Amino acid sequence: MATRRRWAFISGMAGVPWGGSELLWSQTAARLAEGGNPVLACVQGWPERPVAVEQLARAGVAVVERRIDSRSILRRGIQAFWRRREQGPSLPGLDWVAARRIAAFKPDAVVISHGGIGCGLEWMEWCRWKGLPYVSVAQANAEIWWPEDGLADRMQTAHEGAKLSCFVAHGNLRLFETQIGGRLRNARVVWNPCGTGVNDSLPWPATDAGWRLACVARLDPRAKGQDLLLGALARVPWREHGVTVSLFGDGPMRRSLERVAKELGLEEVVRFEGHVPDVTAIWRRHHLLVMPSRYEGLPIALVEAFRCGRPAVVTAVGGCAECVDEGETGFVSGAVSVEGIHQALERAWEQRENWQVMGREAAVRMAARYPTDPVGEFAELLGAAF
Repeated sequence: MATRRRWAFISGMAGVPWGGSELLWSQTAARLAEGGNPVLACVQGWPERPVAVEQLARAGVAVVERRIDSRSILRRGIQAFWRRREQGPSLPGLDWVAARRIAAFKPDAVVISHGGIGCGLEWMEWCRWKGLPYVSVAQANAEIWWPEDGLADRMQTAHEGAKLSCFVAHGNLRLFETQIGGRLRNARVVWNPCGTGVNDSLPWPATDAGWRLACVARLDPRAKGQDLLLGALARVPWREHGVTVSLFGDGPMRRSLERVAKELGLEEVVRFEGHVPDVTAIWRRHHLLVMPSRYEGLPIALVEAFRCGRPAVVTAVGGCAECVDEGETGFVSGAVSVEGIHQALERAWEQRENWQVMGREAAVRMAARYPTDPVGEFAELLGAAF
């Protein structure tokens, strides 16, 4: 950490402007800039720059925005020109204009963040071609993302060429090693930072008005599985339990999820609360987290719920089952399905009088595992790698 270096951070995320997978690299970039290190960040460009990217710029981080548009003949032409000018390899999806700006920055080290398992692959390959040392940070992974042989070979070569190949869950690391058919000897598991203000001293909400469940995730059922939760809540037992379920978050599929809830007759059960920046405001009013995800990294929302003393119902994807101990700190659905979620919720309901005790135990166990300063710990790991 004492050595001054030039750091470049590249986010491979392109599907949405910002998300939980961006917190580790961006907060680390800001921390290094505050320490006097020159820092550059390369992110996907959007019509409206995300607030977090503006904050990076104000912290002294040089921001490079990629603006690849495969539908634009002009932009394709520009990319082809600069690739020929650089005499570079064929790397589909790489923005050669942004790459030139990164190279001109002359970084001592590059950190490449993947929202999914391979969304920064072309940047890893570019670093190898340029001879730039790099670290990879992979967030989400899923069984359905199984690479074909040629892609698996590329991924294995790229990850083995990294100084460190980091993952946010042991389960995702093991899955990736299976997907590429090889062990990564440079692999590390790291923690994402979570929201400020979370603590285990929040009072337990009263239950005289009923039990309140919360699903905290962007409204994208392809990943977060809110449709599975709605299907489980439509079962007869849950119509009779008198619970309310709040969906916190925004996303590209809110209206369709609202229509599904209405079609299932869940207007009195399910509430769409939107994005709430204050995590403690959620857990002052709710008793149990439900995460019906189809795939994950290690959800920040799960860590935050545990640190606030709330148990959880989760699917066994990503790092969820690594954190949740069945019947002790929560309940795990073995199947990513309506039936699996229904059965896990039923087990939870039978133990509802123990949720407060389970939440306290969840807070204790998470406190023993979660680092005091995950950003500082990651920055120290990076400093030791170069």
